Amino acid sequence: MFVAEDEAMLLWVLQEALGGFGCKVAGTATRVADALAFATGQSFDIAILDGMLEDGSIDPVVDVLVARKIPFVIATGSSSRNMPSSFARGVTLQKPYRDADLKNAMLVSLASLARSAASTIAA
Repeated sequence: MFVAEDEAMLLWVLQEALGGFGCKVAGTATRVADALAFATGQSFDIAILDGMLEDGSIDPVVDVLVARKIPFVIATGSSSRNMPSSFARGVTLQKPYRDADLKNAMLVSLASLARSAASTIAA
């Protein structure tokens, strides 16, 4: 699992919640450049991304995840009107959220990728 979040307290809380779900966080990033480097070069099953990091939008990372067929959840405080269209390729989770909402968003994201892979195999 990979997490990109620029607010230290939120990152800590998120890592605690993920650990409670039995997830292992392989890496974290607080800047887009670092998130892009990790997403491009490391192996992980799913990503939880803040929509806007301290140095800009997470869009370039989303593009890498889509190309690598890695499911992702965008956790954002922005309204749906202000979100880039690329965010629609993952599951969007509105901040603030509960742990149960996060877990559900992760499961939906993973299931969506599994359905996509199954339809590709069937074709």
